[in-house]
Amino acid sequence: MNVILDHSIESEQAVLGALLIDERAVDTVPEIRPEWFFLVAHQEIGKAILRLARDRKPTDAVMVHEALESEHKIPDPVPKDLVFALAKGLGAAANVAYYAGEVRRLWALRQARLLAARFASDIDLDSPESAIGALQRDLAAIEAGKGQARSISQLTIEYMIELERDMADPQARVAFDTGYTRYDKHTGGLRPGVLTVMAGRPGNGKTAFVMGILAHLARTGVPCAGFWLEDDWRDAVRRYFQARHYVRAEDLRGNPTRAAQALNDVVLRASEEQDRLWIDDTHGLTTSEIAARMRRLSREHGVRVFFADHLGEIRVERDDRWGERHDLALGRAARIYRDTAKELGAAPVLISQMNRQIERRGDATPRMADLDGSGQVEQAARVIAFLSQPRDDNGEPTGEFTVDLAKNTNGRPGVIKLRWVPERMTVENGSDA
Repeated sequence: MNVILDHSIESEQAVLGALLIDERAVDTVPEIRPEWFFLVAHQEIGKAILRLARDRKPTDAVMVHEALESEHKIPDPVPKDLVFALAKGLGAAANVAYYAGEVRRLWALRQARLLAARFASDIDLDSPESAIGALQRDLAAIEAGKGQARSISQLTIEYMIELERDMADPQARVAFDTGYTRYDKHTGGLRPGVLTVMAGRPGNGKTAFVMGILAHLARTGVPCAGFWLEDDWRDAVRRYFQARHYVRAEDLRGNPTRAAQALNDVVLRASEEQDRLWIDDTHGLTTSEIAARMRRLSREHGVRVFFADHLGEIRVERDDRWGERHDLALGRAARIYRDTAKELGAAPVLISQMNRQIERRGDATPRMADLDGSGQVEQAARVIAFLSQPRDDNGEPTGEFTVDLAKNTNGRPGVIKLRWVPERMTVENGSDA
C-alpha cells in the first residue's frame, strides 16, 4: 500500500526561521518537538535550537550552525548553508504559533496514516480486541504528542542519574529544601512538577512564610522567582530583608530616613544571593502570560522554583470561564501553572486564600472545602498546607505559626508548629527543629 506522507516544507521553514531570528519565539511554542518536522535536516536543526535554548544559550544562526558542525551533522544530513538560509527566510515570531500548529497537525496526520497502514496489514484476525486496543493506545499517543511508556528499570536509571546530578550541582537539584526543617522532613521539600498549595486567611503570615523559603533557596544556590500578584516589589524587598537579615519591620515602614539606614546596614551582605531571587510584580497577569514569563525566567536565569502569590489574583480570560463555575477556571489555572513548571524541571508553589466558611464555623480547624476553588485545586496539588497563627482567648497571637498538612502524598498529614517573630513579621523554625 502506498502511503501519502502529508507535510508542508514552507510551514517548517517558517517555524525554524522564526526560532532562529528571535530567541523569544521558543517561549511561544514550548511544546515544539523535532520529530514533528518532515525533513531530517529540519529535525536536526530543531534539536540544536531546543538544546541551546534549554542550556540558556543564544539560538541564532551562527550558534546553531556551530552546534551542528560540532556534532558532525553538516554537510550531512544538514546542508552547509541551510541554517543561514532559514534565518533569512520569512519566519516571524508573531506567526510562529500558527505554523507550529500546522507542522504538528501534519505530523499527527502522517503518524495516523502510517498507523492505519500498519494496522491494515498486521491485524491479528484471531485476536481483534488486542489489535484494536493497541491501535487505540497508539492513537492516544499521537493525540497527546507524547512519548511511549518506560519500564521501571529505565526510570530507575534516570532517577539515579538525577540524584547524582543533585549531589554534584545545587542548581540541578531534583528536590529543594525550604529551610523549615520539620516541613522538609514531612514532605521531602519542593519537587519539580509537583504542585504545592499553601493557603490561609488574610493576615496570617502566608507571604512571610513564602519569603522565608525564597530567601533560603537563594542563599543555598537555587535560582527562584516570585510572582507578586497582589502587593508590589517594595513589599518583596522589605520582606526579604526581614527574613534574611533580621531587619525589624517597623524600621522599614513609614520614616524613609530610618528605612534607608536599616537597609544601608545590610544591603551589601551576600549580594550574590540577591541575584538569584527574581520578583515579578505585574498585576493582572493571565495564566498564559505567567506561563510565558516562567519559560523566560527559566531560560534566561535558570530559575528552578516558582511561587505565585496568589491564585485569586490570576486574571481569568473569557475563554477560560466555565459559566458560573469559577472553581473550574481556578483549577485550570493551577494545572497550567503546574504543567509549565514540570516542563521546565522546576518546582511550583501556589499561594491561595481560604474562603470565609472557616470564620462562620465554631471549629477553626481548616478543611479542604475552605480552599478557594477547593475541588479542582485539590486535584491539581500533591501537597496542600493550611497556614495560620493560633490566638489566645483574647484574640492575641500566641507566637506560634502552624502548617497544617491537609494533603501530603509524599508522607503523612499532620500539623507542624513553627515560630512567629512579630517584630520582623517572619516565620522561623521552632526550638525543637
